[in-house]
Amino acid sequence: MTATFTIDASCLEAMLAFTSTNRNFNAHSILWDVLVEVSPEAVRLVSTDTHTLGLLHLTPILGHHLDIACAEPTSLVLPLAQMTPVLKEKKFPVTVTLDDEQVTITAASGLSLTLPGRLASEFPQYQRVLALDTPITPTARMAYDLSLLAKFAAFAKTMGVAPNIDLAFHGTNSPASIRIGNLTGFYGIAMPRTLGFEDPIPSWLQPPQPEAEETRVIRLHDVEGIAKLAGVDDDGLHWVQFEVDEFAGQEPGICGICGAALQSGWLCGDGGEEVCDRHIQLIANDTSDVDASGDVAQCVLAPLPVEDAPIAIPA
Repeated sequence: MTATFTIDASCLEAMLAFTSTNRNFNAHSILWDVLVEVSPEAVRLVSTDTHTLGLLHLTPILGHHLDIACAEPTSLVLPLAQMTPVLKEKKFPVTVTLDDEQVTITAASGLSLTLPGRLASEFPQYQRVLALDTPITPTARMAYDLSLLAKFAAFAKTMGVAPNIDLAFHGTNSPASIRIGNLTGFYGIAMPRTLGFEDPIPSWLQPPQPEAEETRVIRLHDVEGIAKLAGVDDDGLHWVQFEVDEFAGQEPGICGICGAALQSGWLCGDGGEEVCDRHIQLIANDTSDVDASGDVAQCVLAPLPVEDAPIAIPA
């Protein structure tokens, strides 16, 4: 499958900031590269060194000279660190072509470079670490100038300790206290900045959700019986309750609607389909099923279904 898109060279090169710089372990070489996911609507770039992660999701309306020619979604891990010669003209767009497991980047000058990519399945599952379900409170959502935090990293480097920075948040619009690991006696402060927007985590970060299927409900009329109930559905099919006898070696049934294992449920005598209680609704047709007090007669209620079964018998 072939997909082509144009994009500012700076967008591709910027993603190298989040790739791993550790070249000692070839087993981690996938972290040297950048994942590209292309669909007819958007291009997503992801890179990580397992300590940080950067994700850039672009659509043509956002600019960056983005233009996509892609029939179906496709993805590939690109060795962008090896392709910097065609990314030097940062202010100009480049053309990226994904052809099976090959990537070709062509600069505005005409310079072109083709290298093999790697399968997207080899890249870390970045969706797992996105804090999509974590509530964002005013205290947790504080903004800081990254260049200010870099001062603490530079200080730690000069002191000869690892730049492990611990930030403690004390309240909305309050300074954050900073401690540097393994450096006893140091105490720092970082002043917050006011956020210019209050947008929630964007919806495009959410993984695709399966469309909810409409739950099928079987309405049973003329219900009768005591030990086991039986009735007829709207299509004239006959249904009867059943219970699996494990001592007789009977196997559990399978609900034909939701796939749940059944120790008890309902069996269609005209087709052999089995369903669980939650998909059965008992309907009273006339006053013969209702006693003088207006309550449903015991022959319709017994035996009681499982607790979560949506049994509705209108008077």
